[in-house]
Amino acid sequence: MEQKSLAKSQNNMPATDSVMGNIGMSREVAEIQASVFMARQFPRDEERALTRIIKSCQNFNFARQAVYQYAKGGTNIEGPSIRAAEMLAREMGNIVSGIHEIEQSNGESVVQAFAWDLETNVRSEMIFKVSHVRHTRNGDYTVTDPREIYEMVANNGARRKRACILSLIPPDVVDTALEECSQTVIRYTQVDEETTAKLLEAFKKYGVSQKMIENRIQRNYDAIDAYQVNDLRKVYTSLKDGIGQVDDFFDTSVAESQKPIGEGDKPKKKTSQKKKDEKESPEESEKDSESSEELFEGGGLD
Repeated sequence: MEQKSLAKSQNNMPATDSVMGNIGMSREVAEIQASVFMARQFPRDEERALTRIIKSCQNFNFARQAVYQYAKGGTNIEGPSIRAAEMLAREMGNIVSGIHEIEQSNGESVVQAFAWDLETNVRSEMIFKVSHVRHTRNGDYTVTDPREIYEMVANNGARRKRACILSLIPPDVVDTALEECSQTVIRYTQVDEETTAKLLEAFKKYGVSQKMIENRIQRNYDAIDAYQVNDLRKVYTSLKDGIGQVDDFFDTSVAESQKPIGEGDKPKKKTSQKKKDEKESPEESEKDSESSEELFEGGGLD
């Protein structure tokens, strides 16, 4: 009797799985239909949406990480960061987006990134592969840790998701948001000793030295202004998001012994005892590195 009962139970398992799968699909279809219906019933007010976008861009903590920059063909190209794209989709309303890992096998993941305007029924999607290999200066190695694989998929997927979202947002809205973010950062940026010190610490983990920064801004680092600090924030966002590499923005051949741009025969500014102590103490350097991340990043993994 027990064997017959067990056999009967095993024969019913595929049918049960099939039923549960059908229920899941039916629920997903119902949710999509409900979302489309609500989007048609409550269409977006573009003027109010733009007002909300501008208000978000006037927040300094958001604005400082909203723009990335990279070099291409000798010119600097700027664009909205991942978080900026997500904000635009949220404030415009009736737009859903996401990342789905379709398959994971043979050391790679097949991933889908998408954005869908429920109101106009316009959908943008990308399907791509993420190889489970991490590239470092010391060579490449295969990633096997599930958490590292998740982070690789999430980071690569977030960039594709941003592209999908931006394909649905009117270009003039994007330009207005970027300009407002730049003005906000410049308005609230204080160029003082603490800010410039944290700036250097933030770039250290990418191997960017003070001489490399001075070569980029074409002046002594002590003479940096708010516009250049804002420019370096965009570069930092690009490095953090994986948009560009260090040699896209800085001349890596600049030697540490090179004289700072514009210093010439001018007398050097006296370095405070506090800065000397910071250079001599590794513990203080680590603390500064942590505070620099708070200054520039302000967020976790997408």
